[in-house]
Amino acid sequence: MKNIRRILSSSVSKRFISNLAPNLQAVSMTPPPTMTGNTNISEVIVRDISTEAAVQVSVIKDGKVCMNLSRDKQEALAKTFARVRKKWKLAETDTCEIRDPGSTTGLDESTVTNGEGFAGGPPGRILALGDMQFPIRINPPAVVSVRLGNWPLVGLPQMATVQVEFANPEKTMWKWLLFDVDMDSDDEDGYTEVRLI
Repeated sequence: MKNIRRILSSSVSKRFISNLAPNLQAVSMTPPPTMTGNTNISEVIVRDISTEAAVQVSVIKDGKVCMNLSRDKQEALAKTFARVRKKWKLAETDTCEIRDPGSTTGLDESTVTNGEGFAGGPPGRILALGDMQFPIRINPPAVVSVRLGNWPLVGLPQMATVQVEFANPEKTMWKWLLFDVDMDSDDEDGYTEVRLI
């Protein structure tokens, strides 16, 4: 039997969608501009909420989250970079820094805080780790939760309760799609093909 699923068609990272409620699985979406044609994206996702004391940092390498950090915004970058160096097994001579767009030198890690380094400054900053460079994305739109009623029944319309972050729920585009479990989900572009009802 085919299942009806409700999914996003707006620009939301695939990793945020994969954490939806167990009874609701996202099977397709329009990728954000940074992912178009590249399912092996490497970037840094920063979640910065003004009322929270910590900044959340996720380093994504080849489409997989390889490091999550929750660091005090007022703490110097030097302390955070010491942890990052250990995790990435970087030598003291290897590059571990945040750079402004077009710059070849990093921010002063002893005076710049985590809040200023990861979430402040001009758009286009990068995190350089060894010979790799990760663009920093601050507060991309994210789906926090999607819930259906307790007893979904055939023929009974369902209204999903949705919570998004860094997006306007009224302006988020949603589509009802028909998901066929027999369809190939390993397409070369990394997205499952779906049909509109």
